[in-house]
Amino acid sequence: MKNLFTLSLAALCFVSMSAQAQNLYIRFNMVPSETAIPTGTIGTAIQMDGDTPTDAYLMDAPSDGSDIYSKTLTLPAGNYEYQVVFADGTGSQSTHQASVNAGRQFTLQEEKDVTFRAKIYQPAESPYIKFLCDAQLLYLNTSTTFTTDHPFSAPDENGLTVCSFTYTNYKGAVEVAISPASSTVLTADVLLTAGSKYRLNNAANGKVRWQVSYNRNTLTFNDADVHKLVTLLDTDLIGIGAEATLSNATDLAAEQGTFSNSSPLLLNGGTTSVSARIGADGPAGAEKANDLLKIMPKDIAAYMCYTITQNNEIIRANRIGMYTDADPETPEYETIWQTAEATNISTGLDNGTYNLNIHYETICHNDTVSSNEYSTTFSVSNGTATELAETSVAPRISVNGQNIEAYFNGSAAIRLFSITGQLIDQQHARDQYGIRVEPGMYILSVAGKTHKIIVK
Repeated sequence: MKNLFTLSLAALCFVSMSAQAQNLYIRFNMVPSETAIPTGTIGTAIQMDGDTPTDAYLMDAPSDGSDIYSKTLTLPAGNYEYQVVFADGTGSQSTHQASVNAGRQFTLQEEKDVTFRAKIYQPAESPYIKFLCDAQLLYLNTSTTFTTDHPFSAPDENGLTVCSFTYTNYKGAVEVAISPASSTVLTADVLLTAGSKYRLNNAANGKVRWQVSYNRNTLTFNDADVHKLVTLLDTDLIGIGAEATLSNATDLAAEQGTFSNSSPLLLNGGTTSVSARIGADGPAGAEKANDLLKIMPKDIAAYMCYTITQNNEIIRANRIGMYTDADPETPEYETIWQTAEATNISTGLDNGTYNLNIHYETICHNDTVSSNEYSTTFSVSNGTATELAETSVAPRISVNGQNIEAYFNGSAAIRLFSITGQLIDQQHARDQYGIRVEPGMYILSVAGKTHKIIVK
């Protein structure tokens, strides 16, 4: 496989052709059988009846201030192959690589409106066409062999679509091509340049995760929409137990022991976000310091995530934000993150044995990277609840506005916790209990029996 990043690329120097210069036509080479959709022959001139094409569709000319030709057609389900061409039936009036002789294919599962868009470029006075329809997926490629390993996301309301990918171990510039699934990279690239590639930066080395954005509505690639992302998470730390002292997460014991309301299980955590790395095990930036590969901490959000389950049922789950002491405006290869304080994760749970799964996440430019998952078990034992043992009437719990109310027979120990296990209120009550709270999720313990409550 020949890598694109070994090639040289001149600066982008497109000059957009004026909208009135030429008409553009959508020509179908293949359509579902028994339809009235006109088809034509590849490479031949558009057939006309006066000013009306008979084997193609005339696209709407760009509106003022735009260079995008468009046409929306209602198409039945089936397989299609199409081109966008000039009146002479070609997609390029030069020796440029923008050959469209193979056409582009797409499939519809049901009848729908499909919008086609095209743009004329005129490098060195030799016009050629870029085109795309919204029934086609887009893929990013880093080699001259077409792959579908890196799909772009569904576009937002403005047509912006994003692809995030990790290049494992490169040295030099990174160059990419963007094309539909039915196209080969160097012959029908949506983002054709003189060499059919885009360079992500001028020089770099290491293992780096990238985000590339492309606007399907304007057929535009913007250098400003290329971002470095967090590549991986390293040196995961977990503090668990009565003291929650941090240690390497890989040393997490399979069992943590037994805890209670008076001696709860505490959880602490930390990780390191890495933005570039040489090889699989080498230190970040080992060969060459390169600020292009560093990320400012302010562009990263880091979390410790845990889930408590019992008999395959999720009992409690939470995502705890972590902080860093690093300067938020100073780009770094590595940034260390930690939880601000230990979290009580056992108080409010019924007696029994639980499974605990922990992992870490970073979010950078809406791209999430997750660490390995770490698992252990623990038990809860608060003795036998006796204060309501003689009554056969279960507590009646209700939410009235922002008030949590409980009614029961006799005296009972009451504890109210946040969903993360923080104790909010504790008292003994007779026959009834009430408290006003903010909207959220809570755990109410009445005589040792817990109840999940949602206050809206």
